Amino acid sequence: MLIYQYYKHGLLARIVIGLQQVQGIDYAYTIEGGMKGINSTALTPKFDMGEDGAAESQLARDVFGLGLHYYGNKDYSPISSSVTPFAASTSLKPIFNGNISAISQNV
Repeated sequence: MLIYQYYKHGLLARIVIGLQQVQGIDYAYTIEGGMKGINSTALTPKFDMGEDGAAESQLARDVFGLGLHYYGNKDYSPISSSVTPFAASTSLKPIFNGNISAISQNV
């Protein structure tokens, strides 16, 4: 069983997987609509967009995270300033033509 949740502007925000709702997959996008990441590269409930694995959550902790970097640290701003779901790209040369300049992942 899959449960799909969408942002108000139409992009996929989250999928909850399993009959017992065991795993959540979160999706984040840049302001231009490009994929920024899946889940969080930190894999801890504190930094996860869906707070999977937190004490009050019924879902398990995320098992993978992926972040795509286009313009360094200027391509994505989280809704909450206390949550930083994607690794900072300090030594990254920004590419302003829409191509991916770096990737960060955690499994």
